Amino acid sequence: MVNRDFSSITMMIRASVIAILLLAAWVIPSPAAPATPPQELRVVVKQAEPFVFLDQNPPSGYSLELWQEVARTAGLTYTLIPSTSVAGMIEALASNRADVAVGALSITAERETQMDFSHGIYDSGLGLMVRSDAGGARWFLNLLQRSKIPLLAGILLLAIFINGNIIWFLQRHHRNPHFPGNYFSGIGESMWWSISMFLNGCCENKEVSGVGARLLAVVWFFTGVTSISFVTATLASSMTLSELNSKIHDLGDLKSGEIATVEKSRSEEFLLSRNLRPLAKPDIASAIRDLEEGRVRAVFYDIPILRYKASHHPGKSIVVLPVTYLPHEYGFGMQVKSPYRKQINQALLNLKENGRMEELRRKWFGEDSPSR
Repeated sequence: MVNRDFSSITMMIRASVIAILLLAAWVIPSPAAPATPPQELRVVVKQAEPFVFLDQNPPSGYSLELWQEVARTAGLTYTLIPSTSVAGMIEALASNRADVAVGALSITAERETQMDFSHGIYDSGLGLMVRSDAGGARWFLNLLQRSKIPLLAGILLLAIFINGNIIWFLQRHHRNPHFPGNYFSGIGESMWWSISMFLNGCCENKEVSGVGARLLAVVWFFTGVTSISFVTATLASSMTLSELNSKIHDLGDLKSGEIATVEKSRSEEFLLSRNLRPLAKPDIASAIRDLEEGRVRAVFYDIPILRYKASHHPGKSIVVLPVTYLPHEYGFGMQVKSPYRKQINQALLNLKENGRMEELRRKWFGEDSPSR
């Protein structure tokens, strides 16, 4: 009797467990399958020569060509979305308007909190660009251009010619033997007198006669003294500026307001951290233009971009100093916990191991660029 009751109870318990399991399976939904990544990646890019050229057809550059190799290796399709700033690229990732960011994107601890990065694709750092006021003919030509000596010389020659003609005209009526009556002979002598009076304040072998000529001689003498003083001061100022430019070796030789950089960039943040208030420009081309026109003494920005700009600059009047601040790497940016990170990194490692990354580096930066 007891065994029969025990068996009944056991069967009831088993039935209850089965019923509970069936009910749980019906009520509790199955775990959702992982979301399927979009078929086509949205890749945000920013012009950053020579890493990205958006003004070429088709767009090119080291970073863009490397990304094309990564996408081909990983079997990814994509479409390009242009951006005008690094901040815009980061915001596009954060707001889910882009999946990958490609350009000259520095890998930093602060940005790592807003996005994920791939493995490094290029060794970089921050550096200084200055005017190349070197010695020799180029230095002399630059000096002439800054001091405006050619303009002053032209004005001076015109003044000497006019003064010489007036003196000859006045002395011709006085029949002065020092100034022949024939124009071509007399003008030569009067020009020599004008030059001597301008430079020395006298002309030992020639004298003028008449009140008008003597008054003009006094005026011309003071004109010469004033002009020579002005030219001397202008030359001294220009040579001092050249001396200052040649003595720029690092940031320690510069003050606030003497440096230009790109606004909202890592270079601007670094300068502000050093208590140096830079002239913030919308792009690197504007900053270099300020350097050329003398509004600043240096440009502070990413070294590979500065070197590219210097090597392709007309006249090669700018140079990049051999000093590096904040060495870092560039990488591809992605959304936080991006499902593509492993694929992209694996493709980058494959491209590095088979030598394709090195080929692209040599193509865009030559033999002397940093090698990964």
